[in-house]
Order: sequence, then C-alpha cells, then structure tokens
Amino acid sequence: MVAMPTHESRQQTATAFLQRNLDYVVFCGLFIFFSLHWFTGFKVLPWDAMDEFYPMSRFTVDTLRRGDLPWWNPYQYSGNPFFADPQSLIFTAFTPIGLLAGSSYTPAAFSAITLLHLLLGGMALIAYARTLDTSPLQRVVAAIVFAMAAVATSRLQHVPQIVTYAYLPIILLSIQHWMLHRTFWRWTGLTALLALFAVNPNQLTLLGGLALFVVVALHWLASKARRWVDLLWLALAALLALAIASPVLAAVAEFASLSARSALSVADSQPSSFPLFVLTAFAFPGVVGIGGVEKALWMPNDLTENWLYVGAMPLLLLLVSRGTSHRLLMAGAAVSIAAFALFSLGTNSSLYPWLYNNVAGFNLFRRPADGAYVALLLTALLVLYAGPPRRLRPWRLLAAALATAVVVLLVAHLTGASAFAEVKNQFASYITNGAAVVMRYLLIGTALALVQRRYADGWTSHPGAVAILALVMVVEVTAPARYREFVGVSRSWAPGQLYRNKLRTDESQDLRRLVDWLYAHGAGGERATVRFEAAHAPLGRAFPSAFGISNTLGYSPIRLRAYHDTIGAPEPWLPRTLTAVAPGYDSRWFQAFGLRYVSLSAHHLDAADSGDGLANLAKSLRAELIRSSGQRLLRIGNDELWQLPEPNPAVSLVATTALAELAPARHDPALGQCSLLSRTANSYAARCTVNAAATVLFSEVYYPGWYACVDGRKTTIGSAWGVLRSIPIEPGEHKIVMRFEPVPFWRRGQCDPLDFAQPSSSGE
Repeated sequence: MVAMPTHESRQQTATAFLQRNLDYVVFCGLFIFFSLHWFTGFKVLPWDAMDEFYPMSRFTVDTLRRGDLPWWNPYQYSGNPFFADPQSLIFTAFTPIGLLAGSSYTPAAFSAITLLHLLLGGMALIAYARTLDTSPLQRVVAAIVFAMAAVATSRLQHVPQIVTYAYLPIILLSIQHWMLHRTFWRWTGLTALLALFAVNPNQLTLLGGLALFVVVALHWLASKARRWVDLLWLALAALLALAIASPVLAAVAEFASLSARSALSVADSQPSSFPLFVLTAFAFPGVVGIGGVEKALWMPNDLTENWLYVGAMPLLLLLVSRGTSHRLLMAGAAVSIAAFALFSLGTNSSLYPWLYNNVAGFNLFRRPADGAYVALLLTALLVLYAGPPRRLRPWRLLAAALATAVVVLLVAHLTGASAFAEVKNQFASYITNGAAVVMRYLLIGTALALVQRRYADGWTSHPGAVAILALVMVVEVTAPARYREFVGVSRSWAPGQLYRNKLRTDESQDLRRLVDWLYAHGAGGERATVRFEAAHAPLGRAFPSAFGISNTLGYSPIRLRAYHDTIGAPEPWLPRTLTAVAPGYDSRWFQAFGLRYVSLSAHHLDAADSGDGLANLAKSLRAELIRSSGQRLLRIGNDELWQLPEPNPAVSLVATTALAELAPARHDPALGQCSLLSRTANSYAARCTVNAAATVLFSEVYYPGWYACVDGRKTTIGSAWGVLRSIPIEPGEHKIVMRFEPVPFWRRGQCDPLDFAQPSSSGE
C-alpha cells in the first residue's frame, strides 16, 4: 500500500521547489500579475499593434484557413508583396497559434501572445544567468529590466520588433548551453532557432545579431578552454540559418530595392534620432516630459521611443556590487551599451550616418532609436555580469542613492534637457519630474536598506527579500508606463468588436454596416471589381487586409516606390495626399486602379474652421471630390461616403498604341470585354472576349514574380506606365491566369493545365 503524502511533506516539497525556482516564480508571478489587463483581454495592445500588425496576422491566418498561401496582399496599395514585407509576421508563433485558435484568434489573443514572447525571453535570461555566478535577486532584476522596462513596455505595439527582441536571450541561452554541453542535437536546435530569428527581418534583427555576436565573442575570450572549432561550428550554424532564411531575405531585398524607402536619405532618419539628453532617460524617467504637473508630452521624438527608463534599482545594485569574475563580459557589455546608445542618436552623431552610407543593411530601416532595444538587453546583462551586491550601512546606501540622483540630474541638465523643456514651455514639469527622480532613488535606497537589515547576509537569495525588492522595482519602473500612457485599448474599440463579431456599440455597428455596404457594392472579397479608400484611420490602415476590402491605401514599411510616387499613398498614420502625377480624383491613374468609393471623416468635416490640420485637409478633399464629379452617397457613423465616376473595370482592354500615352487609357468596349473570375493572395484569374488585337490592363500593381498563362501558354506580363500589369492579347475567347511566386531564385513560371480545364459549375 502506497503511503499518502502528509501535509508536512507537501509543505517541504513546495518549499524545496520555491528555493530551487525562486527566480522563475517571482519573475513570472510579477510579470503575469502586472500584465493581467492584457492577458485577461480587458485591454489590448494599442496603436500599431491593432491598427497594423493584428490585421496583417489575421490576413495570414484567414488566408491559410481558406487553403491559400499568403504571398500577396490584394487588398492593400492595389496589391502588395506580403511575403516580402519584413513586418508581415507570417513566420512567427502568431500564425500556428492563430490557425489552432480559429475564431478565438482575437485582438486579445494577439496581445497575450505578444506578451508571452517577453515572458519566455525573461525566463531564458534567468536560465542563462544560472550558468554564471549570480544571485537570485540579480537574475530577477535582470529579467524585469529585459521584459518590463523601457522599450519592453513603451514599444509593445511594435510587435515584430518585440518578437525579435524576445528571441535574443533565448538564442544566447541556446549558444551558452551548446558551448557547455556540445552535442549535435543542441547544435541543430540552435541552427533552427537562428533561422526563426532571421525570417523576421527588421532592423532589430541586424542590431540584435551584432549584439549577440559581441557577447558570444566575449564569452569565448573569457573561456579558459578557447577552442577555435567552437567558433567554426557557431559560424556554420549561422550560415546554415541564413541559407534556410534566404527565401524570405531574398524577397525582402527585392522589395526594398523597389520601395519608397530606397529613395530616402540619411536625413529622413532625423525624426527617430535621439538628442543626447534623451539617453539620460535610462535613469531619469521625466527627462522627456512623461508625467509632471501638466502630463507634459513634450518629448522631441515619439513618446514610445523616449520611454527608456530601466528603474533606479539596477543602477544602485551595480554601484554596490562586490566586483566580479566576469570582468571582460562586464567591460564588453558596458562598451556595447555606449556604442548602441551612440547609434540611437542617429543623425545627431557621426556613427549612424557612416553605417548608413557604408555598411549594407543599415539603409533598409530608418529608425536608429531601435538601438534602445539592444541597449536594454545589454543593461540586463550588465546587472548579471557585475557580481553579487554587497551590504552597505543604511546611511551609506541612502547617500549613494541621493548622489546618483543628483549626478543623473546634472548630466541631464548639461546635455540640454532643461533648455529643451524651457523652449517647450514645460520647465515646471521638468523640475517636478526632477524632484520625483530624487524621491525614486531614495525610495529604492530605503527599500534596499530595510531588506538588508531584515534579511542580513541572505538578502540577495531569501524568498521574502527577493519578492519585496522585485515588487518595489516593478511598481517603480512600470506604473507610469503600463498604467498611464500605455493602458491599451478597451473592449469598446469598434474594429476590435468586429474582429470578435460582438457589436456592442453604435460605432462598431456603423463600421459593420460600412464593411457590408462595400461588399455589396463590389469593393470587398476575392471578386472585388472596384476599389475603396479612406482618408482616415482605421479603414486607411491595415484593417482592409483582415476584412478583404479592396483598397488603394494601406500599410507597409517599404511600400512600392512607383505606386507611391504615382498615387501618393501616404504613411499609415497620415491622410491621403495627391501627387503631381495624379493631382486629383479625376485622374486617369485613379480610374485605372478602379477607385470608386472614398470615405472622409464626418467628425473632421463637421469641425468648425480652425487650425486643425486634419479637419482642413478633410474639407479640401471633399472640395476635390466635388471638382472631380464625385457624388455624396451616404453617411454611416463617422464615415461620409463619396462615389467617383465609373472607373476602368478590374480587367480592361486598351489599344496597344495607348501605352505610349502619358497616363493610362480608358477601357475601350469596342475591343471587347473582360471579367474578373477570382483574386486571391497568390493568384488572379480573368476571362476575356477580344474583338481585335489589344492590351489587357489589370487594376493591380506590377511586381516581379507574377507570371501569366493565357489559354495554358506562358505570356510575359508587361509594366504599363511603370505601375500597372498588362498583357498583349489576340482576338478570341481567352482565359488568363496569373500566379505569384515570391522567392526570386525559386521562380519557375509554369502553367498548370488544371487552371484551363473546362469551366466548373461555380460560375467560372
């Protein structure tokens, strides 16, 4: 008979488990508790996460569930190479989890998955720290810095970067385990991990890869057994990972070479370049005006870039450390932090412009502020490399805290923070935030002193001490960010209700009515024959991808230059702009792309004349629609819908001689008639009755990788006016099938006989 465990034995088992896993338990408990508003779905990640990245991921999942491959997005920018978009999130955990979740793949689920990446990254950092001589307190503090401080909170909405950032400690742990226990299977797992890292290619992939290279090189130099063969095996793993990721990387490189980004100069990075004083925000959270007596949002850059605060505790622990046997690692991490901080100054220093102009890869993504992610990871590593902290007498600890705060404020002042605040008429807030900094450091110093007195020499490993200090740190570092500026979006958010199919507000019901109306009038679904555009969010961003609305605008970080310069597709947070090529809605360019419906913000149209730029622009666009013979159709909620004169059909016929004109020609009915059969995420099919030799014109963007088959014979797709797809065609009845092959070096362009079998009963 097996004896049942007693209460005492269960308690001993629980105590032993806590002692063995104190760092994991405290970190995970605090991370989950302080993220409950996201994990429970009460809030969702705001801004870019919902406006751009969730709809893109939803498009991927829905496309796969329909049995198609998400290589091309037919709904944004009149067609966009989705596979080559470096922020498409196709090859991330969101895709398999979304497929498994089905209808439960909601914005709340997307937010939770994003947070789980950081949770796993923090746990990997703890596991890595366990291979070093570190205390439980150091490990927990480092994990909190990595997963909850600075950009790990302020830029949660930049999901692709968060995913890449979360991979960094996981890869570091994998490399460390392989170097300690060299086995073929560990090396294979490391290679696969590096490949997953590489297929999400944003600027942080490049910067993070450089940081990992430096840390691993320092580990190797600090090792007593330096084996060159280890470096060779690691280099082989990296090369093999790049080979595995090469289809994606080649597609991104092709897209980048044709994009609007390729026309930008280093000066275009200025908005995302930190001034020098912003770097003191790592230790002075109010230096850029977050908080204060007027909730002073007066920072020189985007708020989400400038929230760099890592908390007072990491700095104080570094100051009271006993020294370390990892001196090389510590020195290397400190120098690397300085280098990436210098990089994040962008155009305000000479490092970024030199890299931009001379080193391949740095000119693809123009956001030097992304260096803050790497600086944050290295700060967490510095906490680990510094060695266990020593005990100080309370008065010395408080004096050190006060001196640290004073030095930080002095540096902020000398680097221009106070002058900037004065220029922005926010000097009072600057002084208030400066006083709060002193209080923060004294608070943390007091907490350290009390814990040291209560737990004596075991204060860095006792469960109570570690839990108390970790809680104080989390509250101190995250309260102004996660619960003030970055509280997320509530369940009343109208697009989110559509995604969940739970319409609880008038706004969501109006948005549903508009989507349904667009479907009913030919602007939605795989057989959409006309296009729509909204001069305001959310319909002007990535929302159409998730609902299949055929749109002329949209979102992509590196949208096609030819289309951008012609149609004037703006950044996703900016309203419609017109160009010298297409200066009005009556331009033949808009007609060629099938633009039929335009939505303006009724809120802006109703606004009184003022200095509101968006209101003035909405009114100017309405005047342009009137001039272009537009007709006001209806008003649904905040959307005033206008109809333009009948555009070209989705598939039109023009005389071949018309290709020599300066702008696309109108469809010529005398040449015959074409009809769209289907438009999916990787194919396009049409049927034409042609009376005389002509050119078939498609209302989709020309892009490499598309090939056409006419009646089963491969036919070259031309670039009409440098933007539209075109095919020469002879008189007769023809079926045209176009397919997209996204990988440049895998393109075969073979016609499938099944595409040209007898028409089925589906109506083809």
